[in-house]
Amino acid sequence: MKDLNSVLLEGEIARRPRRVKRPQENPYYLLRIKSVSPIQGESDPPDEQTRVSHYSVELSPAFAEKLLGQLTEGTRIRVIGKLKIRGKTVRIQSEHAEVRPPRVSAA
Repeated sequence: MKDLNSVLLEGEIARRPRRVKRPQENPYYLLRIKSVSPIQGESDPPDEQTRVSHYSVELSPAFAEKLLGQLTEGTRIRVIGKLKIRGKTVRIQSEHAEVRPPRVSAA
């Protein structure tokens, strides 16, 4: 049976993407995504605590350069990709991404 290695990540862009070029590797863009999820508490009423996680996502230069103007802090994004190990870090290598406009806060 083939191992599954798919990741679906939804969150907000925490930092503008930066171009990375290393010897003997193709260039790519590195994007930081912040994902906020509620923590389920057992108290009554439930706690309203949240957990914030940050993930590193690699984008292909063609995709990142095409959407560079939209990839700003606070923009919502959904990434589908695969886990990739680089040295001692694990990153997500994007295969597909959807960019959504930032949330508008109610006044």
